Amino acid sequence: MPGQAATPPRVLKWYRVYAGALAAAFLGIILLGIALPVIDPGRQDDMPAWFVPAAMIGCSLPFLAAYVAAFFVPAKPWAWTYHLVLIAGGLTSACCMPVCIALLIAWLKPETKAYFGRA
Repeated sequence: MPGQAATPPRVLKWYRVYAGALAAAFLGIILLGIALPVIDPGRQDDMPAWFVPAAMIGCSLPFLAAYVAAFFVPAKPWAWTYHLVLIAGGLTSACCMPVCIALLIAWLKPETKAYFGRA
Protein backbone atom coordinates (compact mmCIF):
# COMPACT_ATOMS: atom_id res chain seq x y z
CA MET A 1 0.00 0.00 0.00
CA PRO A 2 1.54 3.35 -0.96
CA GLY A 3 2.59 5.61 1.85
CA GLN A 4 2.30 2.99 4.58
CA ALA A 5 5.86 1.63 4.74
CA ALA A 6 7.79 4.86 4.29
CA THR A 7 8.27 7.35 7.09
CA PRO A 8 6.63 10.73 6.48
CA PRO A 9 8.93 13.24 4.80
CA ARG A 10 9.91 16.38 6.74
CA VAL A 11 8.01 18.61 4.34
CA LEU A 12 4.74 17.07 5.51
CA LYS A 13 5.06 18.76 8.90
CA TRP A 14 5.59 22.16 7.29
CA TYR A 15 2.78 21.52 4.83
CA ARG A 16 0.45 20.88 7.75
CA VAL A 17 1.52 24.18 9.31
CA TYR A 18 0.79 25.90 5.99
CA ALA A 19 -2.60 24.20 5.63
CA GLY A 20 -3.50 25.03 9.22
CA ALA A 21 -2.52 28.67 8.80
CA LEU A 22 -4.61 29.07 5.66
CA ALA A 23 -7.54 27.23 7.23
CA ALA A 24 -7.32 29.65 10.18
CA ALA A 25 -7.16 32.61 7.78
CA PHE A 26 -10.27 31.49 5.89
CA LEU A 27 -12.05 30.82 9.18
CA GLY A 28 -11.15 34.37 10.22
CA ILE A 29 -12.65 35.75 7.01
CA ILE A 30 -15.84 33.77 7.63
CA LEU A 31 -16.05 35.05 11.21
CA LEU A 32 -15.46 38.59 9.98
CA GLY A 33 -18.24 38.13 7.43
CA ILE A 34 -20.56 37.04 10.22
CA ALA A 35 -19.53 39.98 12.42
CA LEU A 36 -19.52 42.61 9.69
CA PRO A 37 -23.21 43.55 9.98
CA VAL A 38 -22.69 44.13 13.71
CA ILE A 39 -19.43 46.06 13.24
CA ASP A 40 -20.73 48.30 10.42
CA PRO A 41 -24.55 48.25 10.44
CA GLY A 42 -25.08 51.57 8.62
CA ARG A 43 -23.44 50.98 5.24
CA GLN A 44 -24.24 53.80 2.80
CA ASP A 45 -23.19 52.31 -0.55
CA ASP A 46 -25.18 50.91 -3.48
CA MET A 47 -24.86 47.27 -2.45
CA PRO A 48 -27.40 45.55 -0.22
CA ALA A 49 -26.23 45.18 3.37
CA TRP A 50 -26.12 41.40 3.11
CA PHE A 51 -23.98 41.22 -0.04
CA VAL A 52 -20.45 41.73 1.33
CA PRO A 53 -20.86 39.38 4.33
CA ALA A 54 -22.47 36.74 2.11
CA ALA A 55 -19.65 37.03 -0.43
CA MET A 56 -17.00 36.74 2.29
CA ILE A 57 -18.64 33.66 3.77
CA GLY A 58 -19.58 32.05 0.47
CA CYS A 59 -16.16 32.44 -1.11
CA SER A 60 -14.23 31.34 1.98
CA LEU A 61 -16.21 28.21 2.88
CA PRO A 62 -14.92 26.01 0.03
CA PHE A 63 -11.32 27.00 0.74
CA LEU A 64 -11.74 26.37 4.46
CA ALA A 65 -13.14 22.93 3.66
CA ALA A 66 -10.27 22.15 1.27
CA TYR A 67 -7.55 23.12 3.75
CA VAL A 68 -9.22 21.31 6.65
CA ALA A 69 -9.67 18.21 4.48
CA ALA A 70 -5.91 18.26 3.82
CA PHE A 71 -5.39 16.93 7.35
CA PHE A 72 -7.58 13.89 6.69
CA VAL A 73 -6.55 12.89 3.17
CA PRO A 74 -4.78 9.49 3.15
CA ALA A 75 -1.29 8.99 1.73
CA LYS A 76 -2.41 7.86 -1.73
CA PRO A 77 -1.05 8.85 -5.16
CA TRP A 78 -4.04 11.14 -5.84
CA ALA A 79 -3.50 12.89 -2.48
CA TRP A 80 -0.05 14.07 -3.59
CA THR A 81 -1.79 15.96 -6.41
CA TYR A 82 -4.48 17.29 -4.05
CA HIS A 83 -1.84 18.76 -1.75
CA LEU A 84 0.12 20.08 -4.73
CA VAL A 85 -2.97 21.98 -5.91
CA LEU A 86 -3.38 23.53 -2.44
CA ILE A 87 0.28 24.60 -2.45
CA ALA A 88 -0.09 26.03 -5.96
CA GLY A 89 -3.20 27.92 -4.84
CA GLY A 90 -1.10 29.76 -2.29
CA LEU A 91 1.19 30.98 -5.08
CA THR A 92 -1.54 33.42 -6.07
CA SER A 93 -0.92 35.44 -2.89
CA ALA A 94 2.21 37.54 -2.53
CA CYS A 95 2.34 36.97 1.22
CA CYS A 96 2.12 33.17 0.82
CA MET A 97 4.45 32.95 -2.17
CA PRO A 98 7.79 32.55 -0.31
CA VAL A 99 6.39 29.74 1.82
CA CYS A 100 4.70 28.09 -1.15
CA ILE A 101 7.85 28.16 -3.27
CA ALA A 102 9.82 26.45 -0.50
CA LEU A 103 7.03 23.91 0.00
CA LEU A 104 6.80 23.31 -3.73
CA ILE A 105 10.52 22.61 -4.05
CA ALA A 106 10.37 20.08 -1.22
CA TRP A 107 7.05 18.62 -2.42
CA LEU A 108 8.50 17.73 -5.82
CA LYS A 109 11.38 15.72 -4.31
CA PRO A 110 11.44 11.95 -4.91
CA GLU A 111 11.08 11.02 -1.22
CA THR A 112 7.82 12.96 -0.95
CA LYS A 113 6.50 11.36 -4.13
CA ALA A 114 7.55 7.93 -2.84
CA TYR A 115 5.69 8.47 0.43
CA PHE A 116 2.50 9.04 -1.55
CA GLY A 117 3.20 6.14 -3.89
CA ARG A 118 4.05 8.23 -6.95
CA ALA A 119 7.66 7.12 -7.38
